[in-house]
Amino acid sequence: MLTKVYAKSSRPELRFAPQVCILCKKTPMLGQPDENLICTSHVERQNLNIRLFNRRFTRLTLGYSMSL
Repeated sequence: MLTKVYAKSSRPELRFAPQVCILCKKTPMLGQPDENLICTSHVERQNLNIRLFNRRFTRLTLGYSMSL
């Protein structure tokens, strides 16, 4: 499991800006996996697809919409 800790911004104008990752911790959850091969890109892409499907018309997303 890859756990990321992000810094919080105290400035309100940076509320929608990307946060800065200050710590990444790799923790094996089952067995003895190779820590150099731990990756979250597949899960992150799946999360993006689900978020775009469910909230296509909401402000502050990528906003792709399906056409008929």
